[in-house]
Amino acid sequence: MLDNLKNKTIRAFFWSLSGQLGQQSIVFVISVILARLLEPYQFGLIGILSIFVALANTLLDFGFGSAIVQRQNLEQKDLSTIFYFNVGTGICLSLILFFTAPLIASFFEIPQLSILARVLSANFIINSLAIVHGAILVKKIDFKTQVLIRLFSIVISGTIAITLAINGWGVWSLVIQTISQNILNTILLWVISDWKPSAIFRFKSLKEIFGFSANIAGSSIINVIFDKLDIILVGKLYAPTDLGFYTRAMSLQMLPIKNTYRVLRRVMFPVLSKIQNDLERLRSVYVKVIHVVAFISFPLMFGLLVVANPLVRVLLTDKWLPVVKYLQLLCLGGFLYPLSAINLNILLVKGRADIFFRLEIVKKVILTIAIIIGLKWGIVGLISAKVITSYIAFYLNIKYSGNMINYSITQQLKDLFPYFVLSIIMAMLTYAVGLSFDNQTVKLVIEIFTGVIIYYLLCKLFKIQALRDTIHIIKDFNLKY
Repeated sequence: MLDNLKNKTIRAFFWSLSGQLGQQSIVFVISVILARLLEPYQFGLIGILSIFVALANTLLDFGFGSAIVQRQNLEQKDLSTIFYFNVGTGICLSLILFFTAPLIASFFEIPQLSILARVLSANFIINSLAIVHGAILVKKIDFKTQVLIRLFSIVISGTIAITLAINGWGVWSLVIQTISQNILNTILLWVISDWKPSAIFRFKSLKEIFGFSANIAGSSIINVIFDKLDIILVGKLYAPTDLGFYTRAMSLQMLPIKNTYRVLRRVMFPVLSKIQNDLERLRSVYVKVIHVVAFISFPLMFGLLVVANPLVRVLLTDKWLPVVKYLQLLCLGGFLYPLSAINLNILLVKGRADIFFRLEIVKKVILTIAIIIGLKWGIVGLISAKVITSYIAFYLNIKYSGNMINYSITQQLKDLFPYFVLSIIMAMLTYAVGLSFDNQTVKLVIEIFTGVIIYYLLCKLFKIQALRDTIHIIKDFNLKY
């Protein structure tokens, strides 16, 4: 049984990793092409609406997706009940956004937002039809199917968006990209999945799961509102073009870091849920996860900070140059994001969604105060406030999750320290090498290549365990598959 779980984990990790890398590589290429074809103003409009889309999607799921993965004994009647609840919620949310769209446009003083929001509201009904199907695949640790579905949907919708942008559709190319991707994703999940809902709705099923899912939903709602608070403020106080620069910086910073987190969380949540009652084994696996996360995320963020200028100039052109300073600031706190998120995962694995919820409230109150103060210095001050609060959030997350599995703050920081130091050294040496080149394309290529080589050699020199574990997992995967 243990070997079977290990094999499933390895297979799931590599399918998820390869899929995420493939998916984000395609997304990145598509976004670069669209950034060249469209204006920052148009991305700013979508950035404003992303606030309401993200909040509605959180309400749509209502934590039931995580509940399906975490619960061990759900039956067909439970899954069918969740499905119909999701669909009903999706219809309600679509109607709410449709009829409140003029108010959104009035608040931001941009009339065009009204029609854009009304069209985007269709996404909630579309997405509601696939929540249970997706959660079942996660529970089965079947990432191959999910990867193939996402890749196909992204390629087709991206091709549609680029074609429309070339033909002058402007911001509508971004709207149609989102809708077409969700339609394809939902259709493919229904075609491929062997689960279909029955004509059953059982209020008792909702009641049994509601305690766990409501805490997750509450945490997610708070998280979305306060995570999007900066976008609300920038969208209200500054021009859509400024918001376009800001959201583009965030997307570039989160591209590598969210990929790291999403791959590990997607794989580890169902895996750790299966061993949630074996404390010693749970802790052992989790310590290895923390090492791998730091091994990947620390050099990614410090490396991105170094290459930010040539990256933006080469890929997005000089019209996006204000993105550079925002991106570099965001990287100073971004390396902690996956660690904070992975630590919070333990609370869900252990069924303590109540602590998860309370922690989110405390962190968001701190974030709000910091952002209000930071705004006195404009967008740079706002980003600086977010960076500072990310360190506070990291401390709170590792404190409570560590208590759950006897993994103290001191021990976690001690385990993370080598990756931090080696990443700093790598960044400094890479920056020094880049000073010798004036051509931005050559500089970008040389800095990326240099950073990877230097970090690898440093890890070999200091015998970093995560490097050995990664190589071992790759060899193990190759031997079995």
